[in-house]
Amino acid sequence: MLRREPPLEYFAVSRGGAKGYESLLELDATAYEFNLSCILIGFDASKSKSSKFQFDTSVLEGQGVRIEVSWKTDERTESAPASHLLSAGGKPVDDDGWVYIGSMLQGDGQFMAAQSGALIGFVHDPTSVIEHAHGLGIGNYGLLGGNEALVPEEGAPLTVSIELAARQ
Repeated sequence: MLRREPPLEYFAVSRGGAKGYESLLELDATAYEFNLSCILIGFDASKSKSSKFQFDTSVLEGQGVRIEVSWKTDERTESAPASHLLSAGGKPVDDDGWVYIGSMLQGDGQFMAAQSGALIGFVHDPTSVIEHAHGLGIGNYGLLGGNEALVPEEGAPLTVSIELAARQ
């Protein structure tokens, strides 16, 4: 658990990722490791329609992603879908419309997610590996934060599970 307070633009960044200051979670993985694990479980960026630029209002297309987060509290394990750990203006978010994008390559072949640290976002950042299809954070700057009623304390260890899911 990295931070709870708004403004958030990313659900998760890589270890030491440049976008950590606006991310709920920091994963113990590089962008390369995270993307490779997505590919190994069946994700394919050729099936995606990414955003053209950050805050692009177009609906993104891609393979559906199920993101579940779990953590221990007082000798028991809690878990919740990723969006439930977010709140918009103090109200819990209940929209798990995540899609695999696969990030993008710069003209020189550099993997953009490795440059930004963006792994899972919700502002349609084309450097993210996974994005929210509708862009939870677009037009809502400063509104999205951690769901105080659910998220554990900052610094708490969590487990993030990613699965290929059928799109609803």
